[in-house]
Amino acid sequence: MRPGKRLLEGSSMDNYNNAVTTAKQLNQDEFGVISPQKKNAFVARFVMACMSICVFAWSPNLMAAFPATVDNTATITAPAGITDPTPDNNTATDTNNFLGATVSGHLYIDTNGNGTQDAGEPNLANIDVIVTDASGATQTVVTDTNGDWSATDLPIGSTSADVQETDPDFPAGTVQTEGTDPNAVTAVAGVDTDAGNDGYFIDG
Repeated sequence: MRPGKRLLEGSSMDNYNNAVTTAKQLNQDEFGVISPQKKNAFVARFVMACMSICVFAWSPNLMAAFPATVDNTATITAPAGITDPTPDNNTATDTNNFLGATVSGHLYIDTNGNGTQDAGEPNLANIDVIVTDASGATQTVVTDTNGDWSATDLPIGSTSADVQETDPDFPAGTVQTEGTDPNAVTAVAGVDTDAGNDGYFIDG
């Protein structure tokens, strides 16, 4: 051990030598102090990791501010010396939606048939609504006790909602006084789009 170096209490010469060897392998000095280069690199990685975490924890609505779609473009280039007979088809782009859209609506019984839900007029619960999204896929949602329905995780674009009047819980002999069925709306990424109210008057 060189002059000026001291051991911690309870340490042995073998432990010291092992520590020195390990420190040198890690590009440290005998006291285990990280070299400036490694220290700076470690601090930089740590700060970047913290920033990434903080950005996404900053606001629960942050993702809603991101772009709704990402365009992926692929281009093919003919090798040198090769003539491409159809050069116009060498580039293709597809669009990926990564923020889900939501479409919601409301059903009720229009007791007086005036085309609006007045105080005391009941909601229409437990009714199936088939939602068809922009890709042609369908999902069936059911109105809750408040007469509300909601379809989530939809791709953006034209979306239709079709109230199932053949549902066993749908009242017979009704006439629609508010809304349109089926109804088409445009689903927007990260947004709950209101498909409106559907009111039904029981005739007779």
